[in-house]
Amino acid sequence: MEGGVPDPAALADQYYDLAKNDPIVIGLIVFGWYSEKYNTWNYGPPPTPWDPNVVPISTPLFTRDSPSLLSKFMAIGKDVLAHNVPPNDAQYITQQGPPSTMLAGDQIAVSVTMKNTGSNAWSEPGMYRLGSQNPADNLFWGLNRVFFPPGESIVYGQSKTFAFMITAPQAAGTYNFQWRMVNNGVWFGEISQNIQVSVLPCTFGLTPTGASFSSAGGAATVAVTANGSGCAWTAVSSAPSWLSVTSGSSGAGSGSVAYTVAGNVGPSSRSGTLTVAGQTFAVTQSACNYTVSPLSASFNAGGGTGTISVNSDAGSCGWTATSAASWLTVTSGSSGAGAGSVAYTVAGNIGPSSRSGTLTIAGQTVTITQNACNYTVSPLSASFNTGGGTGTINVGSDAGTCAWTATSTASWLTVTSGGSGAGSGNVNYSVAANDTTQQRSSSLSIAGSTVAVTQTGCTVTLGPTEAFFGGVGGTGTVTVTASTPTCGWSAGSNTSWLTMTSPSTGTGNGQASYTVSANPDPPVRTGTLSIGGQTFTVHEAAGATLGDFDGAGTADMFWRNMTTGDHVLWQMNGTNAPQATSVAPISNLDWEIRATGDLNGDGKTDLVWRNKVTGDNIVWLMDGPTVVLSAFIASVADLNWELRGARDFDGDHHADLLWRNKATGQNIVWLMDSNGLTVRNSGFLPSVDPANWDLAAVGDFDGDGKADLFWRHKTTGQNVIWLMNVFTVTASAFIASTDPVWQLRGIGDLNADGATDVVWRNQSTGQYVGWTMAGMTITGTAVIATIADLNWDIVGVGDLNGDGKADILVRHAGTGQVIGWQMNGLVITNSAVLGTMATTFTNVSPK
Repeated sequence: MEGGVPDPAALADQYYDLAKNDPIVIGLIVFGWYSEKYNTWNYGPPPTPWDPNVVPISTPLFTRDSPSLLSKFMAIGKDVLAHNVPPNDAQYITQQGPPSTMLAGDQIAVSVTMKNTGSNAWSEPGMYRLGSQNPADNLFWGLNRVFFPPGESIVYGQSKTFAFMITAPQAAGTYNFQWRMVNNGVWFGEISQNIQVSVLPCTFGLTPTGASFSSAGGAATVAVTANGSGCAWTAVSSAPSWLSVTSGSSGAGSGSVAYTVAGNVGPSSRSGTLTVAGQTFAVTQSACNYTVSPLSASFNAGGGTGTISVNSDAGSCGWTATSAASWLTVTSGSSGAGAGSVAYTVAGNIGPSSRSGTLTIAGQTVTITQNACNYTVSPLSASFNTGGGTGTINVGSDAGTCAWTATSTASWLTVTSGGSGAGSGNVNYSVAANDTTQQRSSSLSIAGSTVAVTQTGCTVTLGPTEAFFGGVGGTGTVTVTASTPTCGWSAGSNTSWLTMTSPSTGTGNGQASYTVSANPDPPVRTGTLSIGGQTFTVHEAAGATLGDFDGAGTADMFWRNMTTGDHVLWQMNGTNAPQATSVAPISNLDWEIRATGDLNGDGKTDLVWRNKVTGDNIVWLMDGPTVVLSAFIASVADLNWELRGARDFDGDHHADLLWRNKATGQNIVWLMDSNGLTVRNSGFLPSVDPANWDLAAVGDFDGDGKADLFWRHKTTGQNVIWLMNVFTVTASAFIASTDPVWQLRGIGDLNADGATDVVWRNQSTGQYVGWTMAGMTITGTAVIATIADLNWDIVGVGDLNGDGKADILVRHAGTGQVIGWQMNGLVITNSAVLGTMATTFTNVSPK
């Protein structure tokens, strides 16, 4: 046939030379015709009579078996077209499909009708099938091919209805139902209509949902309820060794599962599960129940035997018995079932401590306790003197087999016999002599008990037990007396400024020497030496000793002849006779010594002169009786200004000068340079009414290394202390008032605490009273002495013997005799006549 479509405008009949114009095709040939009404081409013979408005039935006109049978034919109608048929082709006709909703596992009958529109016949031998689609070859519905019955053949134009059963998938979801013809794996023809089916899940229920069994076990069933007959399920045990599925291991729809529970011969309960239709069926089984009696037993140190009874709730319940201690042994009944007994032995306890062990029987704990060997040790303590000695300890026990030992923890404490034993016995020991001053203690360990042994050390005594030094320091010796000739002792310093010289160790009686470094700074300091276990205390005053002209650490007396201008220095040594030396005179009596103090910080007292006519001022820097340097310092022409003291106001270890105006009451301090000659700074202090108030003393009342002021009211006897910091009054307070008959006659540190104290004299009675001070507080007061002869008066207060404590100098106005009172606080410890000085001489220092 010629390709293309004949001209629709041609009205005449058309003839086609098949042999000439078309390829030779063996098979079915149909003719087509054109409908003007519907504007479509149709295959098959036209209707008779001709009606272009009617769609014709497509049937083959004839069969062409060979090219030679037909060469021409005439088609009827306005336009006719010849057409070749393909070998495999199919037309979807209809189907009886599944509903839109199914239950998983449900089965249903369906059908699909296909028409053969190809030249080949459909048959089973020809490998023709109906196959699943969307996706191709799916097995959603339990099959992917529908076969032809044997012997059936469907040729061109014939239809085939495939009827078959489908099974809904087990998994819920949406699935496609669609089919197509397939020949030997090659798909052809039209595909059927697609039906989307929602598959609902299967649901299951179990009755009951679990079960409990005794240790004996048993059998039971589980009912399975499904929401569809096609819902498949299985039953599996999680513990097949004792929980077994006996029937119903699989099924569909509702059903039942039978199972058995084996007997539990163990000491513990157990649990397992059956998984049925995806549901969990819990099975619990109790353990064998045992009673064990008794659960505890006690034995003495000798040990013994015992029996434990075992019972169970089933004769098949097995049990074992084991020991957790080497001294606790199971002798029979280490295993059994049902009722029985366990025998055991307890070995003797030869140790000093009690012990406990356990038996584990049928899973239960039986506690066995055994007492230790009980010992009595006497006595538990002993004391020895320094010479040592021997002793005996008695040991007793509650069993002759109870062993014990005796050991010492110190080399000087020795076990001489009875180092070990059993039962009762004795331990003998010895204590070596103690040649040290330290008490010592140690112990014997006997049968687990501690026997404390103490021994006193040898003793030493010190003479004296303390010493006092001025600020320049010095040397000292301590006498050591030992209780035994072999008593060893050592000496050492506990303070950096105290140094042992010799010896540092000794045996028996002896001496220990030491040195004391100078104390350059306030306050007073205290240190200790340790000698033979005893404490020796050293007190040292602060800084240079007031009135010390030669730096020896003791106050010296400087005398001036008020008629000739001669000078004499008494260099003091306690209450011994002083060394008297003449000092350069000043015959011009207009010059007066107005202040004494260490102006250049060399530890030696210097003199400050003032001319009462010109107001000139001169400093003598002293070294003993020698004037090292004499120099003018700033003049003060106004003679109302009086020089009232030379003390350290700023804590730089050398004296500054205090001036007071007797007319205006003004007060000013000159801070002196370290050369003692230059005023490096000055400052006014608060003014004080000169008509009523007198500056009675300048001293360090709070021990801070800076000068303070003591004021006294001339008529009322009121007393006020100013605590100073250079030019500033940091604190002030009224202290106890005294009747004007009492005169403040001297100041000094009487008790070596670093603070200035006060000495008073009653002009009427000759009584002397001391006040010890701590800042603005009177810490102590006492009558020092009473001298009825009023010719005696205090002429100075200073440390005469270098012990850091101020002493008192009294002088008879008629005879010139001088007596030194050596002080310890407010108590006179020694009194001696120091010498006699002509009454024309006046003591200038100390004051």
